[in-house]
Amino acid sequence: MAQVIFDCLVPTAEIPELTQRCELLLSRLVEHNKVGEAQLRAVEHAPALVEGVEQTLRDTYAEQHDGIELADAEVIRMILEIERPAHSLNGLVMALSRLFTPAAALPRDPAALENERAFEVPARYPWTVQVRP
Repeated sequence: MAQVIFDCLVPTAEIPELTQRCELLLSRLVEHNKVGEAQLRAVEHAPALVEGVEQTLRDTYAEQHDGIELADAEVIRMILEIERPAHSLNGLVMALSRLFTPAAALPRDPAALENERAFEVPARYPWTVQVRP
């Protein structure tokens, strides 16, 4: 069983909604045979972090949102357990990351895509991920 561990900076009031969205996404992945089993094992408040991670998440949010700081936010750790992914675990993690960073609308023109930075979307919730296969 693989573990996918997201540490993310989330406004405290939005944690229940994020948790529900995560559980719904995991159930849909099972329903559509993208994984054999998937569950949100835990949501940890104030997890033990490597020094500097929380500040990096806060700085990332401010950089991506014109200097605005994320008010009343805390770092939470979401521990997901995944069994039998149908395809790449890395691809699955990128799909799960949409909980925190919305997908960018990309043009069909390959030449326009050469300037990737023009299409980047800021993270709603800055995050880091660790995968334990």
